[in-house]
Amino acid sequence: MRSEHPLYQATIDHFLAICRIPHGSKRCAPLMEHLLRFAEERGLAHGRDDYGNVYMDLPASPGCEAFPKAILQAHYDMVCVAEPGYEIDFETEPLQVVVEADCIRALHTSLGADDCIGVATMLALADSDLPHGPLRLIFTADEELGLLGANAMPADFLDADLLFNLDRHAVGEIVYANAGGLRTILSRGHGCAAPAADELCFSLAVSGLLGGHSGENMGKGRLNAALALDALLLALFDAGLSPRLCCFHAGSASNSIPAEGELCFLLPKAAREQAEKLLQTGMDALRKAYPAEDPAFSLQTESSAAECRALSAEDSLNFLRLLQEHPYELLARDPEDPRVILSSCNIGVVTLEDGKARVDNSFRFRLPADKEAMDERFAALAKRFGFSYEVFSCYPAWQGKKNTPLLALLQKAHQECIGKEAKLIVSNGGLECSFFAEKRPGLQMACLGPDYTGNHSFEEKLYTASLSPHLAILCWTLAHLGELGE
Repeated sequence: MRSEHPLYQATIDHFLAICRIPHGSKRCAPLMEHLLRFAEERGLAHGRDDYGNVYMDLPASPGCEAFPKAILQAHYDMVCVAEPGYEIDFETEPLQVVVEADCIRALHTSLGADDCIGVATMLALADSDLPHGPLRLIFTADEELGLLGANAMPADFLDADLLFNLDRHAVGEIVYANAGGLRTILSRGHGCAAPAADELCFSLAVSGLLGGHSGENMGKGRLNAALALDALLLALFDAGLSPRLCCFHAGSASNSIPAEGELCFLLPKAAREQAEKLLQTGMDALRKAYPAEDPAFSLQTESSAAECRALSAEDSLNFLRLLQEHPYELLARDPEDPRVILSSCNIGVVTLEDGKARVDNSFRFRLPADKEAMDERFAALAKRFGFSYEVFSCYPAWQGKKNTPLLALLQKAHQECIGKEAKLIVSNGGLECSFFAEKRPGLQMACLGPDYTGNHSFEEKLYTASLSPHLAILCWTLAHLGELGE
């Protein structure tokens, strides 16, 4: 039986309590109130800004008053994703959490270990008597929408020279730099017409894909549900048919790869047999091309198309071609270090309803010039297909350094606690350190955390065996921060 860290059970308990409080992005006010109440009940100096970012100050333990002040930081919003067919109101209902022998997961939904296991760690530390110098705990809002809370946060929240971001998902890794992000929206309104007397309504759906985080999973060749549906319908146009789109739905967040989607379209009854054969051929080809995902397709024909209002065939093709030409997947690697992704793009949400078409995407970059070039490319793509274009959010890359005193101390902690040095990682995911570096130049930062997988998907799992090693590394470092002042 393994020996757990002194903070292990308290961290689990705080995490399970958080899972009972709705905290999806833009819907996390109840959890903000929980954090403020926590600080008030313990008499901790605390505050919040107008956006909803919260801080608490922990006084130094006896004998550690001379340690340099440090910040621990995590975001308290989560990406809300449900398994296809599972009904849940993320604004009002708690997650249905299952604690298993080796992991914690939620039934049919994302778990929110990203990043509320970081939040729980900080609350457990606040309730402990483990040694540390003066600490500030910062809990940020709406990270999952493009680091919005960190961007809005006043610079004077960052009143220290050291910061631990607890938003990594692998023990034994330290992130010291990360990609920037550009999230944009392409949209257009269309006229719709009722079905002709000879038209049938077809429903086409795909599910069972891997999906997942759009930064961490780029380059792994995962099938995007929106692009799978797009390819199937374009095959009908390529064969000389003229389907008219009624609706299209795929994905739930711009920073998550769509794992399922569906669309409806109209076709003349005389084209039914040909269309079904073409679609079946396309579905078989996708199953063969993505054997690890085992995509599940369904095709249904409605007996009546009376309720279906659809775009013209010309507008339908225009929308499908825009999706086809939209950048997607890993775009470039660093030629000097191929492990580092320089740029990637995800198509996260595609909707068409009542003639209103919209595409939400997430572009990640290391070099500012790549961001400028992609911004121009998106604008040109939108103009070419008659769509409007807007930037929803943008954050810079964090150009961290490998040789800081904080990283050296963390490497020493890894050696002491798990017997080996950490891997130093440049992440293709977005981290709030991007804005912190701008707000407080010279701030030494590192990102670490326990093991969890499947974030931004309903298969998210937190592996409990990794929690004690992570806590040991973090707490050892906090107890030895006095070495940085020597």
